[in-house]
Amino acid sequence: MRFLLFLLLFTACTETAPDPHAGALPHAPVSKENVAPRELSEADRDLIANAKGRSVQPFTYEQLSNRLEFAGGKLHLFNFWRIDCIPCRKNIDALEKIAAELGEDRVKLLHINMDEADRTDDVNVYIRRAGMTGEIFQLQKNAAGKNVGAVTWDTELPALYLIDNEDDTKLYYRQEFEYEELKAILGSFVM
Repeated sequence: MRFLLFLLLFTACTETAPDPHAGALPHAPVSKENVAPRELSEADRDLIANAKGRSVQPFTYEQLSNRLEFAGGKLHLFNFWRIDCIPCRKNIDALEKIAAELGEDRVKLLHINMDEADRTDDVNVYIRRAGMTGEIFQLQKNAAGKNVGAVTWDTELPALYLIDNEDDTKLYYRQEFEYEELKAILGSFVM
């Protein structure tokens, strides 16, 4: 009888309580079998390889105004965008493609994100997924935000500002572009 009682107590003590943190583990086993982590997809591997730690940099209106004032030597493309703006995404794709074709010696591409500061993580995920290569900034809002240099800002997106102060080139567009349209516009300045 004692042996039976001892065996009963021993088996009751060997059962372990569930780990309260098991659900938070990246690969928490759902059964008693050892579950291996899933292998990364090709798309995931490409995303990680191309990310290279890129993240959006904070940018004030004063910094933007200085960049606009001293943009010279080549055509500067200031692309104003938000991550939830579908036409903005189309412009980003077309601008990135054109900037790669023309090269850094002809154009300088600057993406100015207009999302709120609390969306920085979302912006970082988007720029890595989209494979954006131009300089990427997130504009920090302030009371003086309605007038930025020579551009009167009215928050309508997408917006593209082409500027080369040495050649006295200043064009401002508030529209979605097709790749061919942008190429025709930029070609007249950099070809």
